[in-house]
This record gives sequence, structure tokens and C-alpha cells, in this order.
Amino acid sequence: MEKEQHFEEEMQNADLFLLLFYNSSYVGQNLYSVALADSVLKLLNKRDFYKGSWADSDSSSIRSISSVIFEDGC
Repeated sequence: MEKEQHFEEEMQNADLFLLLFYNSSYVGQNLYSVALADSVLKLLNKRDFYKGSWADSDSSSIRSISSVIFEDGC
């Protein structure tokens, strides 16, 4: 967002409290061409596969998101 032409102007109009982020990770993320350890294999189920947390948006977090996602969601 911070590279957008009208970023500073739109920051004045943005209702940032309406925007939430889900920061997620999943089992085996960033592992390529390696055998998974037994501890990782145990997490390959519906309940444990994804982990994450919700976070409120603020003026610092909004800078690094994709403007396409921001504009599409409004």
C-alpha cells in the first residue's frame, strides 16, 4: 500500500479498525524435497494442520499489504 500514489491521502480516510488480518502457517510450510519428521507427520490432520491468529490492522501493518486485496475488500 505504501507505494500507491494516493497512500497518504487514503490513510486519512481509512477505517483501519474494520480490517483484520489472519496470520496463518501450516504444517510443512517452507519445507521442500525433504522427508517430514514424525512430529510433523502427527500434525497432518484437520485440527492441527493450520495454526494462526487474528490481528487488528493499524497504520504500520497496512503499509505492507497488497493494495489489490485492500481495494477488493472495501
